[in-house]
Amino acid sequence: MAENFAELARKAYDDNKYQEAIELYLKAIAASPEVGRLHANLAGVYCTVDDHANCILECRRALELAATEPRIYGLLANSLRKTKLNAECLSVLKEAVGKHPNDKKLQAMLKDCLEVETAANPDRYVELMFEKFCEHPKLREYLKDESFLTKLEMLVRNPQLANQLAKTDRRVLEAYDAMMLSEDI
Repeated sequence: MAENFAELARKAYDDNKYQEAIELYLKAIAASPEVGRLHANLAGVYCTVDDHANCILECRRALELAATEPRIYGLLANSLRKTKLNAECLSVLKEAVGKHPNDKKLQAMLKDCLEVETAANPDRYVELMFEKFCEHPKLREYLKDESFLTKLEMLVRNPQLANQLAKTDRRVLEAYDAMMLSEDI
């Protein structure tokens, strides 16, 4: 029964009958609420009609039901950004890239979201980079040195200082390399 409603919903969606598609997916979900794919498809329709609150809810339901395809994360992140929930979007995309490390679209979305988040809050970028440095096996040891921490903060706030700072502390170049390779933060 749910599959019949889902098929009709896909047809309605393909015919740009979005409200009908929503109603049919809701019927399919009523018949089989445990099927994450149905929630994901409903989320896609909600996203199409710019109902981002409902898209977010359905994506979360799909993820709770172990439907973790990259598309669901993409829909969720898109709606979170559209509703200006950038910090949550960043968190979702980090999780998504962790589960789907080869997905170029998710990686690009993460990079864009990070740029938006750090442009709005430069101190957040410093915080994210320090988290990244703490995860790095070699740099983590360097963080015990107060003078290195000062140089590191200067580097994060102004990467163009890398060569100048490296003249007095070669560890700065390691930090710079880690920073430039950290597109996954």
